[in-house]
Amino acid sequence: MRALFALALALSACGDKENPENPEDTQSEPQDADGDGLLAAEDCDDGDPTLGGDELPYDGIDNDCDPLTLDDDLDGDGFALAEDCDDGDPHWVATSSLTTGRQRLRSPHA
Repeated sequence: MRALFALALALSACGDKENPENPEDTQSEPQDADGDGLLAAEDCDDGDPTLGGDELPYDGIDNDCDPLTLDDDLDGDGFALAEDCDDGDPHWVATSSLTTGRQRLRSPHA
């Protein structure tokens, strides 16, 4: 009877358990579901390889999943290429007046 009890106790200790000696068994590998090279934690849409990461100018796609980031605003001044006379310098932008129809340049010294 004791042998049967010892056997039952020993068998109940067996089972599907994580191996504490091998930490790789307890941690999952980082995932990149869309194969774009960005891990899910860095990718705003890990189901689409064209989305995630930095904005790529002039490709017509919201790569960084931020609608406030203009696709064609290289200098980050909030003006798209069509409205910006120098998209390489955030201090220069063409502005217009609806009343006079004139344009002026906004500069860092104005």
